[in-house]
Amino acid sequence: VCIQLPSAMESLREPLDPAVGISVGVATITAVILSRGWWNHEKRLAVVMRLGQLSKIWLVAAMRREPAAIVSACEASGPVFIKLAQWLSTRKDILSPELCEAMGCLHEQVACVPNQDDRLAAEADVTGLVVGEMLGGGCIAQVYAGKLQCSDGSTREVAVKVRRRAVVDLLHTDLIILHYAAQLVESVWPHFQWLSMPDAVEQFGMYLMKQVDFRVEASNLQRFGRNIDACKARVPKVLAASECVLVTDLVHGISLSHFLRQPQYKAFHKAVFRLLSDLIACMALRDKFVHGDLHPGNIMVSLASPDSVPTITLIDAGIAIEVSESMQTCLKAAFVAAFHMNVAGLGKALVSFHHGEGLCTHAADLAGLEHKLGCIGVAGCFTVDKSIWAEVFSDQREYLGARTSHYFDKMLVVLSAHQVRVSPTFWALLTAFALVEGSMKELGHQINILRMVTPYVFSFENVFGRIKAAVRCALSERASSVGSKPTKSMGCVPIPNFCGA
Repeated sequence: VCIQLPSAMESLREPLDPAVGISVGVATITAVILSRGWWNHEKRLAVVMRLGQLSKIWLVAAMRREPAAIVSACEASGPVFIKLAQWLSTRKDILSPELCEAMGCLHEQVACVPNQDDRLAAEADVTGLVVGEMLGGGCIAQVYAGKLQCSDGSTREVAVKVRRRAVVDLLHTDLIILHYAAQLVESVWPHFQWLSMPDAVEQFGMYLMKQVDFRVEASNLQRFGRNIDACKARVPKVLAASECVLVTDLVHGISLSHFLRQPQYKAFHKAVFRLLSDLIACMALRDKFVHGDLHPGNIMVSLASPDSVPTITLIDAGIAIEVSESMQTCLKAAFVAAFHMNVAGLGKALVSFHHGEGLCTHAADLAGLEHKLGCIGVAGCFTVDKSIWAEVFSDQREYLGARTSHYFDKMLVVLSAHQVRVSPTFWALLTAFALVEGSMKELGHQINILRMVTPYVFSFENVFGRIKAAVRCALSERASSVGSKPTKSMGCVPIPNFCGA
C-alpha cells in the first residue's frame, strides 16, 4: 500500500489524507470482520479491541486533519504505524510536503518514557549490568546508558537497548488487521491482485518481527564489523544479546543530523561525504549486505581531535538488506550499461531481475517497460538528448531539476503501469539510498553515483574501464562546478546529471 498502490490508482489526483483514509478503513474492516463471524477467532477480543482503539485515535486525527495530529496518531498507534509513517515520509508525490516533513521527525523523535521494569529486566538478563539514564528510543525499543562489569574486574560504558513491553503482541494483532485489510482490498478491487498485497503484508511482518528479536541485530552488527574496513566506518561491539535486551559499547560522538547543524564542523563535511559515498557502494556491490536504516540519527560522527579525520559509526542495525547474487549481477549490469549510455541494456537488466524473482506474472508490454526503465536510468546518469528525457519528463526544466528521489518515483510509476511488482529487496535498497541521500546533499557536495560505484563495477585489471569512468566523472564534476550542463547533441562527452544521480 505504501509503495505501489498509490501509483497504481490512476484516479488519484489529490494528495492522500491518511487520517481520513485510515479512519474509514478501520471502520470498514471492523464491520466486515464482525459480519463474517470473526468473533469466533481465537484472537477476536484482541483484534476487536485494537480496532476500537485505532478508531478512537484516528477519528480525532481525521477531524483535525493537521500534520501534527496525524504524527501524534501514528505515535499513539504503535510500531506498525510509526514504520509506515517513516516510509511514507519519503513519498512527497502522494502526500503534502508539510505532512512528509512532519512524519520525517519520527525517524529520530519517538516519545519515550523511562521505565523501571525495563531496567530491572535488563539487569536480570545480563550479569554485571547496571542500567543508568535513558538516552532515547524508537518504536520498538528504548536505549539506556549503563555500566558493565567485565570478567577481568574492569567496568565498561555501554548502551543498553531494551524492547518495549507488549510490543510483540501488538505487532501480531496489527499484522492480523493488515492481512485482512489486504484481502479486503483484493476482494473489492480485483484489478489490484497483481500487487499480491497479502504477500507484501507477510514480508512486512517478517521484517518487523526480525527487529523485535535483538539477537538478529547483534548478528547484523557482528557481520558489519567483519565486512566494513575500519578506515571507512565502525559499528559498536556487541557485548551481550538476548531476544529483548542488547548491550553494546557506548558510541561517543554526535548524530549526523546534529553534526550538520553545527557550523564549527563545516570543514569536515567533505571527509564525511567521501566516507559515506564509498561505504554505501562497498556495502551494496562488494559485501552484499547493506544497513537498511541509514537515516541521520543512525549515523554517528566523532572526532578524536580538532585536526583528526572524522570517524563514522553505524548504529541500530536491526534492518539489514541481503543483496542476492542475482541482484548484484543486475546492479553491476545496469551500471555498466549506464556508463555506455545503453538504454536497452540498462532496462533489460532491471526487467530480467524482476522476471527472475517471479514479479512479472501479470506484466504487460515488457519490451516497452525495458525501454522506459532504460530511459529513466540513463537520463538519471547523464544529460541526454530530448529523444531520451522526453520519455520520462514533460519538459527540460523538470528534467534538469529532478533529484534522485524523483527518478525512483518515476521508476515506481512505470513498473506499476506495466503491472510489475517491485522487488521488496530492490525497493529497500533504493529506499536506503534515498534516506542517506538527503544527508549527503546537506553535506554540501553533489552525489555522483557513477564515481561511487566505479571501484566495485570495474575490476582492478580493467584499467581502460576505470580510466574512462574517471575521465567522465572528472568532466562532469568540472561542468557542475561552472554551472554548465552540456548535452550529447553538442558533441561533448556525456556528463553525469547530478540532479538525478
